[in-house]
Amino acid sequence: MVLRALLLLASLSAASASLRVHYELDSGLQDFTANASFTAAGPTVFGTGQVANAAFVNGSANVFLAVPNAAITSIEGTAPRTIAAWVYINAPDAAGSVTDLLVYGGPSGYFQLTLVNQATNEAVMFFSTSTSDGELASDASITYGAWSHVMVTSGSDSTSVYVNNVLKVSSTIAIDTEAGSTLDIGRPFDSANTKSALENAIVGGGFTHNPFVGFVDEVGVWDHVLEDFERAAVYAAGAAGLTLQTQSPAAPPSAPPPSPP
Repeated sequence: MVLRALLLLASLSAASASLRVHYELDSGLQDFTANASFTAAGPTVFGTGQVANAAFVNGSANVFLAVPNAAITSIEGTAPRTIAAWVYINAPDAAGSVTDLLVYGGPSGYFQLTLVNQATNEAVMFFSTSTSDGELASDASITYGAWSHVMVTSGSDSTSVYVNNVLKVSSTIAIDTEAGSTLDIGRPFDSANTKSALENAIVGGGFTHNPFVGFVDEVGVWDHVLEDFERAAVYAAGAAGLTLQTQSPAAPPSAPPPSPP
């Protein structure tokens, strides 16, 4: 048990080396990494989260979480990255609609994670980029009214989406995002907004747009693709969230001296 705890701490410490931003979202939008200056914008209401409290996102009232560009300049363009968060989304009003989960970039380069509400209790996820009209993750379902951990990784030649630390889709399409943009979680559809216009072009305008209403917790952005052991450690931290990443792994106990002859 002690060895397992040490391994978890060591894995989290490795991941922390490239952790660009961490929002606990317990009672505010401040960044909890050593940078500590990349405050997010958006929610002002907090409720019970996956870890302590979480930020309430209400797309129907244009309340969404916006990670400032200053926090994510190191993951612009084709730079490697990992983006993760716990999400709890209320059921949509009706099936046959789409809900924007995450969108990042602009007209010359973007990435988007969208939920296709095939039923009112769960949604199928797909991602789109400026070089692809959508990679469907047919088994990447998210159950409404329950917490799910969503993680996206992108390197020089591939993009992967994980739900609850299970790989749901992996594509050879790499993300190339426009510089100067925020990273938005739960942004509602708005035909006058460039990001929403991108989404409308992707889905062909044939869907009803259902706003994200629910909670977001423990948002993390890394400037490298997390390794399997790092990704597993972040997910397995559970109630500890990402806060363990501020700790150094405890030194393993030294071997006992040899017995005298």
